Amino acid sequence: MSNKILNLDLSKDPIMPAIVYGRVGDDRLQTVTVNVARRDEVADLTGYDITFEGTTYNGQTKVFDSNNVSSNASELKKGTFDYTFPNMAFAVAGKYEQAYFSIVKDGKRDSTAGFEIYVDGNADIDAPEAETIITEYNKLVAELNKLQNEAIDEMDQNFTVAQERIVELEGQISDLRSQIEQALADFETGNFWTKEESFNKEQSSANVVDQVIGKESNIEATSLDFKDKVSGSLVENVNKIASTQYTSLLPPSNGTWLEFPQADIDKVKALDKELFLRNEKANGYMQQVLICYDVLAYLINRLGENFFTDRGAKEVSSQVTVIRSMISGIAGNVWGYGSGPNGNKMTFQVWTPVRNKWEGSLTTTNSTVTKIKRSVGSTNEFIDSTGKMYFLVNAEPGDGVTASTLNIDYVSLQFDLNVSANDYIKSMMAAYCGEKESGTWIQKEQSLGADEDMNDFNEIGTYTVSYNHRINQPANIGSQQGWLTVYQASPTSSVVSQEVIYPNAGASKGGARMFARNLLNKNTNLWGDWQEITKLFASQLEVINGTSDDKMISPKTLADTIKFKEVFKEGIALSNVANEGTLVPHGDSVGGSLNHVNNRPYTVNSDGSFTFKRATNLLVTGGMKLVVGDTNPTDYLHVNAYVNNALNEFIALGATAATNGTLRLTWSAMGQRVISVNSGDVLSLKIGLRSGKQAFAVQLTSLKIEEV
Repeated sequence: MSNKILNLDLSKDPIMPAIVYGRVGDDRLQTVTVNVARRDEVADLTGYDITFEGTTYNGQTKVFDSNNVSSNASELKKGTFDYTFPNMAFAVAGKYEQAYFSIVKDGKRDSTAGFEIYVDGNADIDAPEAETIITEYNKLVAELNKLQNEAIDEMDQNFTVAQERIVELEGQISDLRSQIEQALADFETGNFWTKEESFNKEQSSANVVDQVIGKESNIEATSLDFKDKVSGSLVENVNKIASTQYTSLLPPSNGTWLEFPQADIDKVKALDKELFLRNEKANGYMQQVLICYDVLAYLINRLGENFFTDRGAKEVSSQVTVIRSMISGIAGNVWGYGSGPNGNKMTFQVWTPVRNKWEGSLTTTNSTVTKIKRSVGSTNEFIDSTGKMYFLVNAEPGDGVTASTLNIDYVSLQFDLNVSANDYIKSMMAAYCGEKESGTWIQKEQSLGADEDMNDFNEIGTYTVSYNHRINQPANIGSQQGWLTVYQASPTSSVVSQEVIYPNAGASKGGARMFARNLLNKNTNLWGDWQEITKLFASQLEVINGTSDDKMISPKTLADTIKFKEVFKEGIALSNVANEGTLVPHGDSVGGSLNHVNNRPYTVNSDGSFTFKRATNLLVTGGMKLVVGDTNPTDYLHVNAYVNNALNEFIALGATAATNGTLRLTWSAMGQRVISVNSGDVLSLKIGLRSGKQAFAVQLTSLKIEEV
């Protein structure tokens, strides 16, 4: 089977873009042959590094891949290569935001015109399978969580019914507590599980988190720099920065690198116009700065050791394998400028451990602070065996009179981290719930009665707050029952925090109120002021109006705020078309906006037309392949968008568009139209041509319908 062919131009002249289709999970079974030109001339790609670069639907992930490009010397000479799409290219359903190939040689970069990629979704069987294994205990936890969320979201439910259900659940919890007490009694008599057996039970904390939160991955933008860095220490900040001078560029392993003193580190911590300045006059010597980002150490500190041991990654080599699979979209950044005998120049490069050299040099010849961003493709090539990445900044050599000088304002490393919410929460739970006694979470039997002072409760655990408690509780609460939770930022931290929840203290609709405060040192008993915790989730109105900061948004709320959009594949080609008003068919849907299937404003009819279920305004965009031919050819050919019987001109070609005055060739045309519809209206695409004439072939190549 021959490959699909993409003809791409480095001049980026706007032409009808090529389209590639895939499905989530496809892996290295689709290869395209790419022909690269610069306007009408073949582009010689000899010696260029070729990379596929793309941004998936809604910017969820970025793909940089040079490993799956294949060619040979003769083909590269002709500007031709093959590219096989890997699994990561088809990881997100929907239309790519952008897709193109870049070429880099001797520090110079260019890129092709873009092309379109549509990725279909796949079947998901995990959810039904997971549902069959939820235990009664997990169901109970899920139902309690549902009630609490409904209260926090101030949903309009009958307070009395909810309260009765809570009382019923409390009774069930009481029964479970009796079972726990019996288990303790069994423990004393030797009737208990081993540690290994207990963690195989479905009631393990990990399974509870999976059921409540889910296992979906999230892409989180992450940045490393030298904030809080202390020279000579790896405790506050695990990264390093050093300088040297030499006649050639030195590798990271060279022993002449000297770590920045604190005064110099402070100058590169932030983009604040406070510049690090270093120069070297010696003839032939270059001023050089080495930047080391310890990505593995950073992620261990952030996610915890258990995050890696849960994946069987106990050794550094296996931990590096884990982080390489989690990271994408890497870019090193430097803000600065350099100078030497021949003028201003600063160069920025990345270390490639697999080839043991500095590569991908980018330069600026500005005389003021300028940003250079060095994007990195494969994590396997640039993250070394210890989990570190290295970047080099250098100026041109001095000549004994004019110095080699570097001025640097700020440096940073950016990457996208792919980690699920439940993995992150379980890593935090591990910090508290490890095997150390100080990390054990306890449901305390002691409760806060009328004579108890809430200031005195600084031991980790959860306490019941009785109805008549008053002393040092949050203001304006009155007589309310609730739960007080005391915890530490980490098992070794001196900072203690209290959170108290009153489930029935909300407004007339019913709802919970939550408060929190900190004790900076357990030995002082000087507590901070109570701060009320507001709703965690933004409402749809808050999202639309932009009136709420720092709140989470549920997928449903987000879906309801996004304008509808849907894209269709090419339809079947019609041949020998001679009838005015012939319907033009479109293909299957390939995706659209979030929740687009449930949010369609129309029903797709069997003939390809659309019947609308609500009044709305549309932007209709489409592409057509039109072939008039030589047999009784029409001198104009239209594709019109009809609303009921009202014509809206969509795509039109006339004889005056042809160089010889006759439409006989294959034409590719695009059209776009804003159309208003009411509920019950029917939208259809129909052909218009000269009566008694015909068109050899007509095909709709793409169709996009979006609300505006």
